[in-house]
Amino acid sequence: MYPIIASSAKCQLSILGSVRMFHKNLLRKPKDLESYVNYVYSNLLNLKDDGVVVSSNTILVGRSGAKHEVDVYYQFEKSRITHKVAFECKFKSRSVQKSELIDFHGKLLDVGNIQGIFVSKSGYQQGAKDYAAHYGIQLLTLDDLPTLNVLVAKRIESVA
Repeated sequence: MYPIIASSAKCQLSILGSVRMFHKNLLRKPKDLESYVNYVYSNLLNLKDDGVVVSSNTILVGRSGAKHEVDVYYQFEKSRITHKVAFECKFKSRSVQKSELIDFHGKLLDVGNIQGIFVSKSGYQQGAKDYAAHYGIQLLTLDDLPTLNVLVAKRIESVA
């Protein structure tokens, strides 16, 4: 019994290492991360060909009249309710700071009725984590994004 657990843990570490290597080789600059997030969510949201459009560098007009650019955006209607999601992607060698979450949250508040997701290459400082948790902003890292083989497998499952 114990060797199976140890083997399972080794397998999980091996898979995580492979995911990190995949992301390191694929994502080399900020626009690569934005494009990959767009690609991932386009595929996940359209496993059943629902026609959800995921866009990059989208300009949203806030209630104040101000224009806000978000890195990735999608919306869809389900049961007569419009669901809107905005992504901010940071491809930096340092952890995301609280001030960056505050700026993103300001965009979300002005646009209104929108969910925010922040994707970071290098994680988050504790203040940023606390702020995001308090205001319901989801935090993701590269390890949270599925790889191409996982997306292909999900697509095959959805049509089989």
